[in-house]
Amino acid sequence: MAESGAHGSLRKQGAETRPDVSYRFVVSFSTHQAASVAWQMSTRKKRRGPVTSFLARYVAQPIGALLYALLCLKLATVVYHAVAAVQPAPIAGLMATVTFFGLTVGLALAGGLLVPRLQKKQLWRSYQEVYVDNEFLLEGRRSHLWFDDRCVGAVRHWSTVDRVVEFEDGMWLFLRKRGLSREAYLISKESLPGSCPWDELKAYLGDRIAEGASSRVD
Repeated sequence: MAESGAHGSLRKQGAETRPDVSYRFVVSFSTHQAASVAWQMSTRKKRRGPVTSFLARYVAQPIGALLYALLCLKLATVVYHAVAAVQPAPIAGLMATVTFFGLTVGLALAGGLLVPRLQKKQLWRSYQEVYVDNEFLLEGRRSHLWFDDRCVGAVRHWSTVDRVVEFEDGMWLFLRKRGLSREAYLISKESLPGSCPWDELKAYLGDRIAEGASSRVD
């Protein structure tokens, strides 16, 4: 596929100028999992303020649990009356009790076993689509940041960098786009030979982001 004029021009510029930093890396599945957790925590904090988080944790969740328990109790009562019409009361009570605890314990088991399996399966699918068997190259220059991989091109202005979210195995680089949209790029600590040190990359990104923020203020 032919490159667009702007994309081709940036690639030519990148080939003709030496980068300030060059970092080549891969992303393992364990890093992808850790990055997913960091992403969720970061976006959750971004969406929710302290008041919203407090209400969600200490008000909405307990109320939801109470409503579900009341629903289970209602279903258990229905079972009791249905069984009591044809069986002795002790048997009806036993069936109602089994129904109540079966529903409550079943939900806990489903949440603790089924949901994590589905999440891991979804993560593995996204990992195969983007990261498996792929190498990624990040090059930093004074004018722009270049991601030389199959899905992204050049970030032209450092002022478009919104924030960096670090976690144990790497970092997310969040970029502002038009409107309310955001893009994020995963940078892993799993560097390949010839890459600059991780601490040097972090320091470089921090300096450029600070310059970008200063230019927005000016």
